[in-house]
Amino acid sequence: MTGETERGCEVCRAAVYGLRWEEALDQIAVEPQGPGFLHRCRTCLTYWDFDTHKAVPISDEEARRLYPRAFAP
Repeated sequence: MTGETERGCEVCRAAVYGLRWEEALDQIAVEPQGPGFLHRCRTCLTYWDFDTHKAVPISDEEARRLYPRAFAP
């Protein structure tokens, strides 16, 4: 994931890395086979991919590829 450190705003990065993600992000999808959890910042709209060990900001394209059901019409 290139540019990962450039994604996200001060609000969501502080919340995620401070383990207070629910203060700044909304969970919008779950992928049970992963398990993976797609969240989106309420401030800057950056997508975050959570798994059981880490959270990383991802691009819109990565979010659509990893969580296609969240974007289905």
